[in-house]
Amino acid sequence: MIIPVCLLKAKPRGKRQQAKFNVSLSMERQKITNRFFSVNVVTNSEGLFAPDQVRVRVEVSSGKEQVGYAATAAYGYEDGTREIILDPGKTNIVTLTLTSEKHDKVNLTVVDAQSQLAGRPALCRSRLGPARPS
Repeated sequence: MIIPVCLLKAKPRGKRQQAKFNVSLSMERQKITNRFFSVNVVTNSEGLFAPDQVRVRVEVSSGKEQVGYAATAAYGYEDGTREIILDPGKTNIVTLTLTSEKHDKVNLTVVDAQSQLAGRPALCRSRLGPARPS
């Protein structure tokens, strides 16, 4: 017995325009002095088809190594995926946790959960880790 199989693919009707958004990060102190620290995250949408909400991840890395993650947020935090839903123009306070204390500098990067595109990393200095001889 032969079963015919047909595979159909639809051609896209031009480029799909993605809505753009800007994300800004700010901290009260410029140096991280504790394994748990908070950042203020604000997004502003741009373009005609701007989304009502934006789903992002905040990644903490040093070089290519991931050294932390988002532990909680004031609103929109999903524990299973560690993603945060942001409302445009509304500040969200995100608490981050460092999993490694041996790095002097860490990068905070906001990644769009849908497209997996990362924004420009913000550099932060850490005072954690072993004491250095003077």
